[in-house]
Amino acid sequence: MAQADHPVKWIDCVKTMQEFGADTFVEAGPGKTLCGFNRRIDKSLTSMNVENIESLQKTLDYFKEVR
Repeated sequence: MAQADHPVKWIDCVKTMQEFGADTFVEAGPGKTLCGFNRRIDKSLTSMNVENIESLQKTLDYFKEVR
């Protein structure tokens, strides 16, 4: 509930994850809000959304290819 009345520091979170080597993010749930935020933070990031079986399969296929 804190995020309703406190700022969420998503940019700081993404930058910290990048410092640890993250360059691919998976958003789970309906909508692509965080994927959109990531695109604005750094266009080189790969962001995927899993909200149904089709998008899950697409994401799994992506990870099979990059392994």
